[in-house]
Amino acid sequence: MLGQPTFTIIDGVRRAKAADIAFLRGRGPGLIRAEVVWRGRVAATVELAAGSLLSPKPVIDTSGAGLRRWLHTLRQTLAGSEPPIIQVERGASGTPIRDVTVL
Repeated sequence: MLGQPTFTIIDGVRRAKAADIAFLRGRGPGLIRAEVVWRGRVAATVELAAGSLLSPKPVIDTSGAGLRRWLHTLRQTLAGSEPPIIQVERGASGTPIRDVTVL
């Protein structure tokens, strides 16, 4: 990813992970719509490659209601629904979305 900007997810880790899984299974473009936040405001709306996304958390917790939320998001995305827009900020800290574990 040398030279390409990376973005830390503010809101939408599940959606981003689902979009990445769909892409890996050949069921999605590997892009997700995102609002880029700068100084507390939305500066732009763009499509970002999953490879440029970093998660502030290394794990998606599916305990309790988390399982229902995760499965709903994943099923919709695999069925071809475009995930709702996520929010990101430019940054280099976090776990690459492809490396986020679903537990």
